[in-house]
Amino acid sequence: MHAGTDRACGPAPARSVGGYTLVEILVVVVVVGIVAGAATLAIAGAGIERHAQREALRFGELVRLTRERAILTGRDHGLRTEDQGYVVMARGIPDWRMERDGDLRPRVLEQGLTLALSRDGRALPSTPAQADGPQVVCYASGELTPFTVHFGDGDRVLETVVGTLDGEVRVRSADSGPPLESP
Repeated sequence: MHAGTDRACGPAPARSVGGYTLVEILVVVVVVGIVAGAATLAIAGAGIERHAQREALRFGELVRLTRERAILTGRDHGLRTEDQGYVVMARGIPDWRMERDGDLRPRVLEQGLTLALSRDGRALPSTPAQADGPQVVCYASGELTPFTVHFGDGDRVLETVVGTLDGEVRVRSADSGPPLESP
């Protein structure tokens, strides 16, 4: 023994060291990565569904507003789909003109959303910005060109807006079937 210490000189006894092996740590990292990836996909999927629902409701309200404007002004109005959104138009003399301001301004779709317009069961292509007239007309008499618009994510239809000749506009979710709202 050394002077002033109570310990004996010599090698320290071997102690077992607790901990995890590299393989165990890698397994945990992989599991956490898989769970995080699944959660991200679930959140992203729910996000696009919310965007589609909001966009369908907004489109339905815009059609209703456009129809009311046509009745109040005594001038036909209409809607036209474009590659990234849709616009409202008013019949002028001699041509249709695009509304640019206020509640009837052009709308742009959220990233990742698509829309498909059909009339009489036939899909209509989106039109270029310089096209002449609307695809759906809201007449000053209150009638409406019957139409169906599907909002989706490119692979599936998430929301549908249906307009009837008598001016009724219904919005329904693809998974539930019945309308989300009626006038």
